[in-house]
Amino acid sequence: MQEIHLRMKDIGTAGVLTVRPDDPVDRAIGLMDERGIRHLPVVGPSGVPVGMLSDRDLLRAVGGLLSDERRDFAGGPTLHGPLRVEEIMSRPAFVLAPDDPVEVGVRLMLSRKIGAIPLLNEERLSGIVTETDYLRCYTSENNWPRGSWRFRKAADVAHAMVHTLRPRDTLAKALKLLRSEGIRHVPIVAGEAVVGIVSDRDVRRALGRLPLARQWEGPAGTHGVIDARLEEIMTQDVVTAEPGEALAGVADRMVTSKIGALPVLDDGQLVGIITETDLLEVFLAACEL
Repeated sequence: MQEIHLRMKDIGTAGVLTVRPDDPVDRAIGLMDERGIRHLPVVGPSGVPVGMLSDRDLLRAVGGLLSDERRDFAGGPTLHGPLRVEEIMSRPAFVLAPDDPVEVGVRLMLSRKIGAIPLLNEERLSGIVTETDYLRCYTSENNWPRGSWRFRKAADVAHAMVHTLRPRDTLAKALKLLRSEGIRHVPIVAGEAVVGIVSDRDVRRALGRLPLARQWEGPAGTHGVIDARLEEIMTQDVVTAEPGEALAGVADRMVTSKIGALPVLDDGQLVGIITETDLLEVFLAACEL
């Protein structure tokens, strides 16, 4: 393996988009949709981050729906659910300095289970580093030597024990599995074939609409959402990996497709699953050599 000696500023993004605690939730949804991002630092009057807002927060709180969409979904003029960013943001914001080593950042992400770290330079927000920035390190020829860590095989890193569900299983069953096993992705199988995948984002999106369903249909609406079949919410065009392919290719596919996990198939048979977290752990191990 090749040792890695880079700073957070070397892999991060400058020109950070932010929101304020009293901003409408709609503004955050609009920024994420328009710019194709998943994390927004929440800044106070001085411009220093006081929290973070992720797409997961928005999906869980309002199902990712704008105010007008929520009214339409609920079938009435009353707006239900949180209105301001401060109602759903995560506190505190874990920040680092631009010159901190990249291994400090990835270690923080893994320990705190966060997906983005704002960079603070003398009390001024100067950048942000996300999980995706770390994944890009696997494929960036400009910044990285051809370290062997980038070319380890998917089979060496993937989890061989894969939890699966069926298309007719319910959202409630998926939620229970995700929580009990501490995972974020579940392949959906029919027989031995992988026919879909459900992520925690899919589940959060559906759960975020529970209050709206309750308002629209009463208690029966709540049951309708939680008892929804996974075939209704799963991603059907599953992006997969092969056991013998290099991690650089796996990371590139995750970045390009904006997904966090790939089932590993050998001649069409599910033999494992590899996630963003797995790739971050490989990266950290390379840093610590």
